[in-house]
Amino acid sequence: MRKLIYLFSVLLLTTACSMRKSDVKRLTTYAENGNEEAMLTLVRHADTTLVPKALKEHYLDVLIDSGNIEALYTRSSRLYPNDLELLKEGAEKGIPFCLYELAQREAVLSLANNKGYDKERYNQMMKQAADSGYIYAKVEVLEEEGKLTILTRPKLVYDEIWNKTAKDFWWPTRYSNALFHYSSDFYTNCWSSIFSARWWQAILGILFMIFVLIFGIALIFLIKGEKLMAAGTTGLLGWLNGFALFYQYGAGSGSGFFRVSDAIFHFTRQPLAYGTLTDITIVFTWIWAFVFIACFVYSCVKLYQKKLYVTLVLYVPFYLFINFLYYFLFASIAMLSYVIAIIAAIIIGALFIKSTGLQGALNDWKEHDEKVLENMDKREKKRQEKEFSRRMRGI
Repeated sequence: MRKLIYLFSVLLLTTACSMRKSDVKRLTTYAENGNEEAMLTLVRHADTTLVPKALKEHYLDVLIDSGNIEALYTRSSRLYPNDLELLKEGAEKGIPFCLYELAQREAVLSLANNKGYDKERYNQMMKQAADSGYIYAKVEVLEEEGKLTILTRPKLVYDEIWNKTAKDFWWPTRYSNALFHYSSDFYTNCWSSIFSARWWQAILGILFMIFVLIFGIALIFLIKGEKLMAAGTTGLLGWLNGFALFYQYGAGSGSGFFRVSDAIFHFTRQPLAYGTLTDITIVFTWIWAFVFIACFVYSCVKLYQKKLYVTLVLYVPFYLFINFLYYFLFASIAMLSYVIAIIAAIIIGALFIKSTGLQGALNDWKEHDEKVLENMDKREKKRQEKEFSRRMRGI
């Protein structure tokens, strides 16, 4: 049984985010019918063994011709020979991303050629992009004006996702995407701003995160029974959803238009979702819903039977709060999932070696190597003694 668990864990760590043939077939059908999101997903995430490079380039051309901003970013980020021309063409049309990216590129090229860049033109393009709602440009402008705080960019990211990107999602998915990105950006801002003028804000932010973590851990020791079971299951769901968002679909792109996951908090497979991990998130969402409702109903019935009506009324918001806290907390930890996955892989590998008897073989191999090295040392020592004796006789 343990060997099956080890094998499943290794497969999950190595293939969960991979696009399968069945995924490509389904997404290709959508793409051929003109679905831009399906085209972009195939361009960015499908292996060339599944989707030929020529077909990817075709989809990219179609997307750029239709004015798709993310496609334009994908091509320009690959440093095509004509990427500057594409950016200039987009900037002339007033596309926010093109204005922002062209300003950045021109400044970099000018500095690389030991030329001073046009600061006025740079600021003008940044201001125009910011006024059009481009969040990275907004950050640049606020930084220039000295109005940037540790909470500014996370708030802009949250608004971008809640009001635009995830606007049509049902509220658990919409809220999860917005909240996860807010916490991710807040976390990154705090650590990256420690040595900046906002160092005191960064320290306060880090202390706040430590407080929330300690508070969450402390609550584990205060709750028990069905409340602990529900909170633990909700926390695992939060971690899994955060992992799916940040490492399968990506936390965001340089274009500033954040991709959202069609996998998290759904009970059925969504059209553009792909990979084994999406199937796992759907199954676990069903498990979570059952545990969450069962534990809640059980607690309410128990309190009602004891005629603790006031406690019952107070229990409802507490139950919702504790589950929300653990969902948010574990989802935030998902940002460190790669580190956790590496540690888990090492532990699983060590247990697998031990359970299969390979540890004994490795120990025998180690002992053999030690004996070989010991014999080599003895032979070298005897050779040196003989050489010393020969030299002494020569004297």
